[in-house]
Amino acid sequence: MMTLNRYLIVFLTLLSTSLGLATLIVPLVHAMDSAPLSASFRQSLMGSSIYRLPEELLLQVCDYSEVRDTLYLAKTRKDYRTSIINYLGTRKEFFKVRKKTISDVKFIALFSEVGIFSKIKKLDLSYSKFNLNMLAYLPETLKELKLTTAEDLRGHPFGDAGARAIARSPNLSHLSRLSLNDNQIRDAGAQAIAHSPYLSHLTRLDLNGNEIKNEGAIAIAESSYMSHLSRLELGGNEIENDGVIAIAGSSYMSHLSRLDLGSNEIENDGAIAITRSSYMSHLSRLEFYDNHIGDAGAQAIAHSPHLSTLTQLDLSDNEIENDGAIAIAGSSFMSRLTRLELFGNPIGVAGTEAIAHSPFLRILRDASKGTPHP
Repeated sequence: MMTLNRYLIVFLTLLSTSLGLATLIVPLVHAMDSAPLSASFRQSLMGSSIYRLPEELLLQVCDYSEVRDTLYLAKTRKDYRTSIINYLGTRKEFFKVRKKTISDVKFIALFSEVGIFSKIKKLDLSYSKFNLNMLAYLPETLKELKLTTAEDLRGHPFGDAGARAIARSPNLSHLSRLSLNDNQIRDAGAQAIAHSPYLSHLTRLDLNGNEIKNEGAIAIAESSYMSHLSRLELGGNEIENDGVIAIAGSSYMSHLSRLDLGSNEIENDGAIAITRSSYMSHLSRLEFYDNHIGDAGAQAIAHSPHLSTLTQLDLSDNEIENDGAIAIAGSSFMSRLTRLELFGNPIGVAGTEAIAHSPFLRILRDASKGTPHP
């Protein structure tokens, strides 16, 4: 029955194309099951209908404006596939499918099979609604995938289900950058990502603006699959000291150059754990904004030889007073800073003057004037 349905779709595709009925195939494809295309079904589509797919159906996927312009310049429908391939072969930018409802998994699968997606290195599906099964058909060539505030077809947040779908997708095994910010992902989703052997090549992971707590942070910290990360963004979650202590104590996190832990529930003990860890000695950018860090945490950061490589430090909107600011101003370990954020703290005149006149923050002051110190 399934095979019969598939060949019926091939027939209806040809019929709808010849009659100019661009939308006839869409609900039928959407109604199909999510099983992979059989070889015979794939061959029949490739051989008969791909060159005559309706323009509207092509544009449902090809939302990128310059691709669309290329399609309009094509003299016949037969030129569409060649035009897209030629375009993608010369560009390295994101292929964006934004604010779209991508419901037809089979249609995406077809494009993948015939090579239209074969050149894509970066894919942005942010603010889109799509069937999670579509992830199984994304090209193996992908290096970067961005899914900000995505939803399934019912309007449900991407959430843990989406994170698990990504974690279970072997075709994403070449990803080096994954952005899943603002998707209501919780600990279960973070754990799925952390434990996925298919994501072991990640160098950048952005999970900002989710609902991850200690368990999710600990899973990431303790996973050997995450050992290539150079950039980890966990800002805007619900992580407390224990999650930070796990990150600080993990040898798998020793390649981090950027760590974003802003807008969590971190106190002095969490900040102090970072300062005592030799695994954090490659950090150039550390973000602790909007937490509960006071003078003790700021002093530990200032006096840490492991953080002497920092060029950017964000401690804004915490509970730091004069003692913390004075410690930063008087530390030679902070001498490489070109960006220091301390606004939103109850720092008084003494702390402010110490920062302003610090002999160790000359590069910082010169950078603020646009004149790098030699």
